[in-house]
Amino acid sequence: MANPNYRQTRGRGGARVDISRTLKTFEEMSRGVRQANEDLQIELATAGEEKMKELIETGGTGNRWSKPYRAKYNPARGDLRAGSFPGRVNTGNMRDSVGRRFERGQTKTFAAFGWIRNREDYFLFQEYGYTHAQAGVEVKGMFALRDARRYVVRQVLPRLIRKYGKRIARGVY
Repeated sequence: MANPNYRQTRGRGGARVDISRTLKTFEEMSRGVRQANEDLQIELATAGEEKMKELIETGGTGNRWSKPYRAKYNPARGDLRAGSFPGRVNTGNMRDSVGRRFERGQTKTFAAFGWIRNREDYFLFQEYGYTHAQAGVEVKGMFALRDARRYVVRQVLPRLIRKYGKRIARGVY
């Protein structure tokens, strides 16, 4: 059986190669790779969001306080707590403000995670550490955003590259 991409030209001393089917296949593969890229980015951002929330919930300083305090006093919100353990969740505002987003433009796409929904100054104090003004005590940073990013880059990304690479190779996309 003759190859449909190859047609001999009679009497001209040459051969014509029709690659239109091949180009169509490549275009379809290209669309699949773009879709796989978007899916991979969304999965990365989701993993980062989940890890960051986990780190906020478990990343307390372990310090006991001299007396129980609320998270907010004007108006009073949150539970009375005697220390920063097991995590840094009292009202839930900092944890619940962690989210993810995906944006698609004409030439590039990106996904992000972090304090997407809302960002208050105290989130960054908790993230990077600060000196408590009233107590004069150094409060260690929780570094939830940094550590979640490291987790995504070092552990999740290699696994997803393998996963989506296999899917592309099998023609799933």
